[in-house]
Amino acid sequence: MADANADGKADDFYATDNDDLYDSDSDSDSDECEGFDQFCDMAASIDLQETLKPFHQRASEAEERLARLEATFATPKELGNKEFSNKIAELQKLLEDAKSEQLAEREKGLKEVERVTEENAKLRYRITHLARALEKASSDLAFE
Repeated sequence: MADANADGKADDFYATDNDDLYDSDSDSDSDECEGFDQFCDMAASIDLQETLKPFHQRASEAEERLARLEATFATPKELGNKEFSNKIAELQKLLEDAKSEQLAEREKGLKEVERVTEENAKLRYRITHLARALEKASSDLAFE
C-alpha cells in the first residue's frame, strides 16, 4: 500500500498525515473530554450549591440570632431589668424578715414550752406532797 519513493523509504506522507489526524483527533477528543469534565464539574458544583443552599441559609439565620443574643447580653441592664432587680431585692428582704420573724416566734414558743414544763413539774411535786399529806391525815383520823 505504501509506495516507495526515491529514498527507498515508504511514503511517510500518509503515515504522517494519519498520525497527525489521529493526534489532532486525540487532541480534540481530549479537549472535548476536558470540556465535558469541566461541564460535569460545573454541573456537580451547581447541584452541590443548590443542595447546600438551605444549610447556608439556616447557618446565616443562626448567626443572626446569635448576634442578637450577644448584643442583648452585652448591653447594660435596661430599666425593665433594673425594676426586676429591685423587685427581687424587695422580695429577698421580705423573705429575710419573714425568716427572722419565724425564728423569733420559734424561740418564743420554745421558751413558753420550757416555762410550761417547769410549771408542770412544780405542780406534780405539789400534787405528790398534797396526796401524801391527805393520806397521812386520813390515816391519823382512822386511828383516833
